[in-house]
Order: sequence, then C-alpha cells, then structure tokens
Amino acid sequence: MDAPDAVEQMQNAMDTLSEKYNTDNTNNTSNSGADNASETEKSNANKASNSDKKNVEKPKTADSSPKKETPTPSYTSTVTKEPTCTEEGEKTYTSDLGDSYTEVIPALGHKPGDWTTEKEPTCTEEGKKVRYCTVCG
Repeated sequence: MDAPDAVEQMQNAMDTLSEKYNTDNTNNTSNSGADNASETEKSNANKASNSDKKNVEKPKTADSSPKKETPTPSYTSTVTKEPTCTEEGEKTYTSDLGDSYTEVIPALGHKPGDWTTEKEPTCTEEGKKVRYCTVCG
C-alpha cells in the first residue's frame, strides 16, 4: 500500500469515528440540530475531497524510472570436507558473481556390520562377539 492510500484510509477512519462521536453525544451536548448538520456537511465534503484524490496522477520523479535488474547468481557446489561417521562435513557454494556460503553436511553415523566371533567361549571363560562399523571399521 502506498502512502496516499494509507493517508486516505486513515482520514476515512477518522471521519467515521468523528461522525459516530458526534451522533452518540448529541444528547450529552448543547449543540443545536443546525450545528450537527454543519458537522455532517463538513464530513461529507471531506469524504468527497478524499475521493477526488484517488484520481490525481502522481508526478513522475527521477526515482520513478525503471530500476536496473540485479542479476540472479548461479551457484556451483563443492564438498570441501567429507563427513565421517562422527564428524560433520562441509559443502561450499560459490556464485558466478563471486560470493559464497557454506552448508554443514551432517555426520554419517556408524553403520554396524555383521556379528563376528572374536573369541569362542570355553568352560571357564566367556566368549566375545562384536560388530564393527562398515564405514570406519
């Protein structure tokens, strides 16, 4: 919404409240009917004046000329640090306009492999079965 429309809406709201205030308080004031009529006429004239403002063309200024379009950058991405099972990685995006930013690649987390028996149980000792990560061992 541009400023003239906002001003017009504010003026209309003020006029409406003014009319309501004058109407609601006619019993509490000593205004004669003629005074109330003149207030209504002023309010109606104000509204007519505001509606005329809608049709007024804004003068063109130097700032109203078309703006130059800002070029839209095109980005390429490069993984600058590979993620591991326990550490985050990093991806860098670089634009053809020279700016860049980085994004975090989440850690992969361990991927457990199959169970393997490292030590068979005996009558006196327990055995041992383990699973190792398929990514980092």
